[in-house]
Amino acid sequence: MKILPLILLSLLGVAAAAQQTPTPPTDPLPPYVPVRVGMRIFVSGNNEVGVNLRRTLISSECFVVVQNPKQAEAILDAAEEEAASGAQGTWTTYGSATLTDTNGNLLFADSKQGIPGMLHSGAGNAATNLAESLYLNAGCKLNGKRK
Repeated sequence: MKILPLILLSLLGVAAAAQQTPTPPTDPLPPYVPVRVGMRIFVSGNNEVGVNLRRTLISSECFVVVQNPKQAEAILDAAEEEAASGAQGTWTTYGSATLTDTNGNLLFADSKQGIPGMLHSGAGNAATNLAESLYLNAGCKLNGKRK
């Protein structure tokens, strides 16, 4: 019979713990900034993918490309990697891009493969594919025009 009061006390403790509301975090996250048309972007990356991505975005209507990271709402970091393909002298370029806001929050990340060919020859294709992915994320058309 001594076990029954212990079980009841245990059940009351579980019920009380379930009714407690969680406390909100004391350090809330900064507001999320979605990728949007007209966003001021600085393109970082001194490689073929970065150069081609910068040219492509400058010619679009989707984003405003700035030349100073202090003027940007977000930083687009472009990277490139080369890998030897099956045929002798053939290389495949892989391009990647990450877009972070000025608070360091990740807004966009993607990677694309270029067309295999001579060294760096697929960088333009990879950059075009990355730009199209970024356009779609912002709600633009594939050609960088506003909808």
